[in-house]
Amino acid sequence: MGYSLFQTPTLGMLSQTHALNTLGTNIANISTGGFKRTDTRFATVLGGNIRTGAGSNSTISYASPNGAFGGVRPKDFQTLDQQGILKATSRELDLAIAGDGFFIVSPTLQVSSKILYTRDGSFEINIAGAPVPAIGDDGNTISVREGFLTDKNGFFLLGMAPEADGTFLETAALQALRVDQFAFTNVFSATTSAILTLNLPGEKKFGEPDESLSINLVDSNGKVRAITASFVKTSTALQWQMVLSGDNVITSTLSPSAPLVFNSKGTLTSPTSVSTSLTFSDGATSSFTFDISRLTQFAGAFLLTDFSQNGLSSSNLKNVTFDQDGNVIGQFKDGTSRKIYKLPLASFSNPNGLQENNGNVYEETSLSGSRRTIFADTSGIALLAPNTVELANVDLATQFIQMIKVQNAYNSSATVFKTVDEMLKAARDLKA
Repeated sequence: MGYSLFQTPTLGMLSQTHALNTLGTNIANISTGGFKRTDTRFATVLGGNIRTGAGSNSTISYASPNGAFGGVRPKDFQTLDQQGILKATSRELDLAIAGDGFFIVSPTLQVSSKILYTRDGSFEINIAGAPVPAIGDDGNTISVREGFLTDKNGFFLLGMAPEADGTFLETAALQALRVDQFAFTNVFSATTSAILTLNLPGEKKFGEPDESLSINLVDSNGKVRAITASFVKTSTALQWQMVLSGDNVITSTLSPSAPLVFNSKGTLTSPTSVSTSLTFSDGATSSFTFDISRLTQFAGAFLLTDFSQNGLSSSNLKNVTFDQDGNVIGQFKDGTSRKIYKLPLASFSNPNGLQENNGNVYEETSLSGSRRTIFADTSGIALLAPNTVELANVDLATQFIQMIKVQNAYNSSATVFKTVDEMLKAARDLKA
């Protein structure tokens, strides 16, 4: 029975040692992006039986005041659902989550069932995969390595590519995000629609010089074409003829080919749109619907107000940034920018049930529940902050206060242990 007296202070010292180790880990990671502290709490351990030796009658029962011998054991609680402080940075590849959810990463380039989750949005571009052919600036074929967005561990950040219409679906397949210079060289879409807004001078007379402007379109080969749109005043009042031409244009067809007819108030009555077909000397073509309903014929100068078209040219990627909706924005050498990917967030019914792995990443468990893949801008569970990092949710002052309490508890248990040892020695000496 005497040796059982060591049980309570021993468990006390072991438990406080565990708590001190947890505090040390929290403090050591106070500058770790997206780190979530662990809080250690304690539970009572009761044991009424003490084994005194071998044999069937070697176990006796002893009732302490509360019915059993007392002790303590530590219990850790994760705080993955608690927000860390957000800090602005100058890095374009820093992205923070303000709210719930996790970034989704994969340890391997080929996305498998081994999916991990992190709150650390300090991303970078790393090279991976086998060399692939690409067209260099001089037009020759070269061999390049693909670059992907990764976290600090080198794990691949996962997202979705846009659909054919440019939208993103939460149910789309996850993929690693390639963002090297040549990632989108062969990814383009020809112009299928264009909108023109301008004013034709109401004072223009038949036979006077034509009005013209240059517009850019994307042909069937992904090349940007500079097209001249000319407006010729006809001999009929309130009517103009539109003609599309260019240095490399072989044929140009507008349907309907009828003149542009304006009413006395200066607004276009017909046609409000034309189907355009162009053929170029290198075999490329361009077919698009041209919305000209915003054309006017008011007194004053020939004035272009707006021109837009939906084509995306073939171009090398120049830079990558994020926006607050989770879109990965690619900036291209031709001066255009577009949404090349979108980052989903992983949501769990019990995020504190995730299993922590090395590298400040987490793994799904039965306690956390299954992942739900959603977009921040449509779900409302979080806001994404570009050029921002989430710091650890560790308060240094609180950790030091708790450390003092743990130290005092450990010292007290050690004192109890020492006192029990001295009492047993005294009992031994009395027996002798």
